[in-house]
Amino acid sequence: MIVLLWHLRKNLIFDVRIDIESKIMKYSLIILAGQIVFLLGTTLDLVLLRVLLRNPTYVGYYNAGIRIPTMIQTMFISQLSIPFLYYFSHAESYQSREKIVEFGTRMLGIICGIISIILFSFADKFILLLFGQGYSESIQVLRIYSLILYILGFTVLFGPFYFSKNKPIITVLLGLFTISLLFILNVVLIPYFKSVGPAISMLSGLIIYALVITHMIEKHKIKCFKNFIVL
Repeated sequence: MIVLLWHLRKNLIFDVRIDIESKIMKYSLIILAGQIVFLLGTTLDLVLLRVLLRNPTYVGYYNAGIRIPTMIQTMFISQLSIPFLYYFSHAESYQSREKIVEFGTRMLGIICGIISIILFSFADKFILLLFGQGYSESIQVLRIYSLILYILGFTVLFGPFYFSKNKPIITVLLGLFTISLLFILNVVLIPYFKSVGPAISMLSGLIIYALVITHMIEKHKIKCFKNFIVL
């Protein structure tokens, strides 16, 4: 094998130089940073809960409480960004995307708000039915975490909107700000509220994130800040 590789060494040299335009490279790096931010945002609460309490039982309670909202977020809310990014990036939608964002945030806020109310009202029934009496501590986790669906539904179109305007850095920077805020809130609240602490931190952090981004997006003549407060 060594002799064979030695005779073939000249043919095994690959040219790995790839010519990529600077704009494409910059955009790709921003997307990569966004993916890292998303990964940190979805794992930070579980990691800090395990590290600060040193008891995997609380992680189980927390996971059980967020299971239903997370499934709804993954299967429904998160998937909306893909078709809307395509639509907002199309030339024919340039004149109407602001109105679509304003109308869409209101409708998605109402729909996800109704889902949040249902989960909040029947949290005890869902937890006891799916996980049993042993996970009764997960009821409060579900009640608090269910309110996050309203915020996620209301703000899900903002990311595709900024991407279609070639400003993805705004969502990445806001993501970094939110993660930093969540880290501080989790460190403060988890020792006192145990498994409910990450849910309170996530809700508080997303409320601040939503207030900031709805205020920023009004610069594009999209009236969302008042709607978010009223709904």
